[in-house]
Amino acid sequence: MPPRSEIGRNSLLISLICPVFLSFSSQIVQARPATQNVIHAALVNTRLPLTSPNSDSQTNENALIESIKSAADPNKSLQAALEFLKAYPTSSSRADVADTVGEKIGSIQDDAERRELSEKFIGAFLNPGEVDQLFDVLEEKGLIADVFLLSKIRLQKVPDEIRILTELTLIASTELKRGDRRYLPVAETYGIKAISLFEGLRRPRHRMLDPDWIAFRLKYLPAMYQIVGVIAYQKKDEINAQRYLLKCLDFNQNDALAWLTLGEISDNHYRDAAVLYKAKPTKQSLKRATDQMDNAIDLYAHAAAVSEADTEQQGVYKLAVTSLEKYYRFRHKDSTVGMQELINRYKKPVVH
Repeated sequence: MPPRSEIGRNSLLISLICPVFLSFSSQIVQARPATQNVIHAALVNTRLPLTSPNSDSQTNENALIESIKSAADPNKSLQAALEFLKAYPTSSSRADVADTVGEKIGSIQDDAERRELSEKFIGAFLNPGEVDQLFDVLEEKGLIADVFLLSKIRLQKVPDEIRILTELTLIASTELKRGDRRYLPVAETYGIKAISLFEGLRRPRHRMLDPDWIAFRLKYLPAMYQIVGVIAYQKKDEINAQRYLLKCLDFNQNDALAWLTLGEISDNHYRDAAVLYKAKPTKQSLKRATDQMDNAIDLYAHAAAVSEADTEQQGVYKLAVTSLEKYYRFRHKDSTVGMQELINRYKKPVVH
């Protein structure tokens, strides 16, 4: 990773993507975020009910399921599972079988064997949620390369798999936080695709049941907006950065990183306006510069307000307050009197 002096303060915003996003849900705050598990847990009851054979056929089905579970060799378990799919394609036990096989395959130590069986598995079990357990295990073992490799294959078969796209974006943002900037284009690409599916008039083909889809969308769409918006800003695409971040705030007014990044954008606009004023001092150019400064002050105050009491967002808070104080002093004769009151104005009221 390049030294901090080469990266600049904007890259610190990228490093803050993950901790601020994690504030969206306390379920995700762990020593190592297990976002796939969170998504999986949220969807465990969303599988569509399927019919199941009866009588002798049911007995045969149960026996085949038992052979899948008891097989010590993951390859034999997968072969039995493929026989199961062929014989009972509409069985209500498909999801449970998939979980069993995914767990076994994900636990294989040999990389080549694990990837080979994984590809066969994800190419056969195409119903929603059926590959979640495999990806859970891979992520828990830290096999991020496998997650992205297999997800790419999965998306070729199921291109509108919103859960996979969302998860890839979250994992990529986590890797960005750890300093691996190779994941920046990955987070952007999958994040934009996830947003397009979330925003679409028609739901993704592998849709969830109505209540689960609504909850899933409300929970993860703001995070996609935030991640993609901050990345756009990092790429100096301020127009799209503002567009995504404002959409994020439409869903979540307490997203401190969104407020901070919008403040940075307005800050940049002020600097540009100040250069123009110095080159050609006029009332109009002065007003343009001061308006941009005042807008930056307001945005930084918002960021400070929603992050001040959150221990996980202190990086955002320090950046926001530092920038806020600089411009607040300039606009108030080098005084900070009233600055904390401005911050307090934007704090969320305490509910008793």
